[in-house]
Amino acid sequence: MQEFITTLFNGLSLSSIILLTSLGLAITFGLMRVINMAHGEFVMIGAYMTYVTQQLFAAFLPSSMRDWYYSAALPLAFAATFLLGTVVGGASIFAENYTSATIAKAIVLLLVIVFLQKRPQGLFTIRSRSLYD
Repeated sequence: MQEFITTLFNGLSLSSIILLTSLGLAITFGLMRVINMAHGEFVMIGAYMTYVTQQLFAAFLPSSMRDWYYSAALPLAFAATFLLGTVVGGASIFAENYTSATIAKAIVLLLVIVFLQKRPQGLFTIRSRSLYD
């Protein structure tokens, strides 16, 4: 029974993240008529910000305060994602005004997607370890 409840909770947690991402995508396109394919990348930025906050708490704060990183990670993740979204939105609006074409928005967004996918791969590398050590 305990395993079922844990699985149910994990499923509800994951489905709520996917629901919020898809609602954001639908609202962005529905209200602003902006094609935004970078929603997954923005979710990734929030997740990496949470991870960085956890690592900073573990490295610099005493062990009694390590459980409080959730309280700091949530606003930091929102702030980082907001700032990145503002920059991307400004670049998209600038590209549209400069060229007066919707394809410019798509090109800017494609460049942002490539950057947001490749940059964390360089920052957060996989540390390979041998299974026999």
